[in-house]
Amino acid sequence: MFYYVSGTVAHVEPYLAVIDCGGVGYACKTTSTTISQLQVGKASKLYTYLHVGEGIFDLYGFATQGELGSFKQLIGVSGAGPTAAHIRKYTSSFRNMGNTKFYNLMLGQAG
Repeated sequence: MFYYVSGTVAHVEPYLAVIDCGGVGYACKTTSTTISQLQVGKASKLYTYLHVGEGIFDLYGFATQGELGSFKQLIGVSGAGPTAAHIRKYTSSFRNMGNTKFYNLMLGQAG
């Protein structure tokens, strides 16, 4: 629904960034990688993924299209919704692993 949000960084906290776009603050769940690239008061753009479900309306934002693409691949794994992908992708134990090894670990396979 939203491809990206672009505006001034209004607020950051662990795993959340608020981008002010024309007076509307978009709260985006995000990663430590993205947070490290943001500065409150500075212009920024986050590429987004909107997760909508029963009682859910979560916006995820990423500093690069590549990071967003990795997130989309992770949520494509059976049983890994956006929240699980967000948590698993960005914990320190998984951060630097390649996709194949990561998928194998998620699926409980050695390797």
